[in-house]
Amino acid sequence: MQVSTAVFVRIFKEDYESMNIEIDARTLYEFSGMAVPEKLPPLADLETMVREQFSFLPQPIEVQFDGWRGVITYPKESATARAEAKRLQEKAAKRAAQGNYDKAVNILKRTLELEPSNYKARRDLAMVLVEKGESEEAKNQLIEVLGVHPDDVWSLVVLANIYSKFENNFEVAERMLKRALRANADDPWVMNSLGAVCTEQGRLSEAIDFFKKSIAEKPSFVNPYMGKAMVQRIQEKPEKAKQTLEKLFARAEIQDARSLPVFTQARKIYGELMAEIAEKKRKDMWKVIEDIKNELADLSGYPIRIQSGGSPGGTVAVIQMAWKHGRNYHLILHKENISDQILIHLIAHELEHLRLECAARQAGRNRYLVSTAANREKAIRSMAKDVTRWQRQGFSEKSITDVTLQLSEGIVRQVQNAPIDLIIETQLYHNFPILRASQFISLDVLAEQAKESIINNKIQERMPKHIMYASSAINGATALFLDKLWGGVTCYAEPYHKLDSFSTSQELLSLLENRIKTLKPGDEYEILDAWAKKLGLQNWYEWQEDTELYKAPGKTKSKVTANSELLKKKHPAAVWFLLGALERFDGMTEEEIKALSFEIGLLGNSGLNYASPDQKYTLSNCPGEKFSGLQLMCLMYAGFSRFAPEQNLGMDLEEPFRTALQLYDIKKGESK
Repeated sequence: MQVSTAVFVRIFKEDYESMNIEIDARTLYEFSGMAVPEKLPPLADLETMVREQFSFLPQPIEVQFDGWRGVITYPKESATARAEAKRLQEKAAKRAAQGNYDKAVNILKRTLELEPSNYKARRDLAMVLVEKGESEEAKNQLIEVLGVHPDDVWSLVVLANIYSKFENNFEVAERMLKRALRANADDPWVMNSLGAVCTEQGRLSEAIDFFKKSIAEKPSFVNPYMGKAMVQRIQEKPEKAKQTLEKLFARAEIQDARSLPVFTQARKIYGELMAEIAEKKRKDMWKVIEDIKNELADLSGYPIRIQSGGSPGGTVAVIQMAWKHGRNYHLILHKENISDQILIHLIAHELEHLRLECAARQAGRNRYLVSTAANREKAIRSMAKDVTRWQRQGFSEKSITDVTLQLSEGIVRQVQNAPIDLIIETQLYHNFPILRASQFISLDVLAEQAKESIINNKIQERMPKHIMYASSAINGATALFLDKLWGGVTCYAEPYHKLDSFSTSQELLSLLENRIKTLKPGDEYEILDAWAKKLGLQNWYEWQEDTELYKAPGKTKSKVTANSELLKKKHPAAVWFLLGALERFDGMTEEEIKALSFEIGLLGNSGLNYASPDQKYTLSNCPGEKFSGLQLMCLMYAGFSRFAPEQNLGMDLEEPFRTALQLYDIKKGESK
């Protein structure tokens, strides 16, 4: 809505002031994207065009021409109107910075009703209209501004962007920008837009030069980094494009809501570049993996095998140390059908677990985490309120026991792995830069999976509060760590900021950072303890010292010549029961093995007679069969060793289990 001419006539009379604008009519053709006539048109035609173009000014206006140049006279708005317009303009600027463009447009339109000659408010309106995609109206507003102020740099830049992005008229856009450059040769926005226009025209070297100049003038301006990276990608220089984006995240700043999409796009492009680089360097990365593998085989005294198939505990990959599993080799198990881009990192990560443990063993400081019946009892007791809630909801005692065991085992495993995983990722990042592309892609997948636990309301509702808090705190600390590791390229921690556990996440990360720079072999277990204490989980596990001597290369026998020699070891009955368990598991899925193991754990809470040979116990997962107490103990031990090998159940079966594994391997070999 426009204020009536009569009102402005009254204002003019009250203020006794008029304003003059000097114009060059040729600019009206130029800014409209039209060719300037070679000859001066009739003055009456020019006056008609000017009156139409400047109809937004307070009326009545007077127009006088001398050739192409003219003067427009109009009545000045009242001081009251200008003051209110200024207040509204500041309010609109805040709304635009917040990304609330609809409100900003309405406020700016009201501003221009009060003060039609306010060219800055008109320019602001045009910029907001561009953000809304209303380019034609924005263009009209800018032409009006430039008619009054033909060298207004911001208006020239925005108008040029409209011609470039919405009309593909790069010639006119470049003309606008060169005019702006003449007005301000050092303006970073002008140079950035010229870089974008040169990119569209395929003048890539010129584009790079403009982007570099823009960055040099204003290092915190995000757009030229993005433009430069896009050109480098077109030039098939993914490494350079990646480095440019890393500088973007290190130096550029979020100015307002309009900057956010650029950062979002930059993160997307960075991930795509990492995928390109990972594919390009795939063979080189596998060679590095082979080198690490050979190095650690020499260091540990055992060869390393890598095998696809079911990995224990539902993990995507896990390493089983030779000295823990009674083998003459280390085994890395990983899930099938994992792309090389991710698999390279997963294997490198598991190999670094071996490096850490070798260092701790050689220093005499290696330990194994053990979860005993007493530990599990404390964990389950902490969930008493949740157990009562589940009972009221009608869940069976068996299902409740299974869930509590799984939850306690899961959170202990999480606190056991997380700080050590972060130490490993630090070592990989700094020691093997060639693997960073694979590392980034793999960790990105894991970070997204972890985020699911905080955005999935069903998970939050069902989980015990203590465990949910601890898990969220650990995931938040991991997200913070990754954001720092990648120099701000990622924003994984953002969803965790709103959680009650976020301050604990920050403290967990601080505990890690305070120790990681001076880390000595075995210190990782102390960091683990510090995390557990902070999360109230310190009584949910115990430590068992690694008392086995380090075995030099070549000391481990690859074959056992006679089964009878193995049976001379302690616990011959347990060896047979454990061997039977391993053979039983050949025909079972991992979930079935878990269910069987947890059922035995539940039965064990009521007490099992391990000394008696009587087969008096039954299991719902094994209908029609009866077992002795020792058989059940061996089944559970073998089961947990399969899907949770890190958790020693406090049973003295490690030595017979190794013997059973050797027998099992021999029998498998003979059957082939």
